[in-house]
Amino acid sequence: MGNLLAEFGNNTNWLQSDSQNFTGYGIPNYIPPYEFEKHILAIHVSNSEAKESWNFAGWVSQKIRLGVGPNQAAEPVANRKLWLRRTQLLIFQPLATTYTLEIGFPRWFKQASLTIWEYWGPQADSTENKIGIVQGTLIRLENKIDTLLQQHPP
Repeated sequence: MGNLLAEFGNNTNWLQSDSQNFTGYGIPNYIPPYEFEKHILAIHVSNSEAKESWNFAGWVSQKIRLGVGPNQAAEPVANRKLWLRRTQLLIFQPLATTYTLEIGFPRWFKQASLTIWEYWGPQADSTENKIGIVQGTLIRLENKIDTLLQQHPP
């Protein structure tokens, strides 16, 4: 797999999927009540009561349903740290057509605000682009060889 090529800077390519506010001691883990389709997300966590020295905002897990075994609950396949006051780009492996998230906050948080966006814009794999360039170059070379052979038969 090559590098991902996408138009992240265009805000029309992003769809806000969720926005929640949490309060109270020991904020429980949050599982959005729907499944995500896109494997590229942006997540922002803020805390109006956070000290300036606080940076850690919790974690997020990508979870997929396996469909086998005695427990049919979604299983975590990727975990990422979340940072406070930052909109983070999260790119998960496209292992399933849909997946869920579970978000956990630090136990010392009494308040948190969470926003999640899904990237719905165009994307390509740079390997595919390179293959296309190589194929185009090969076609041009074949055409030049054909032209030379027509001008100078063997």
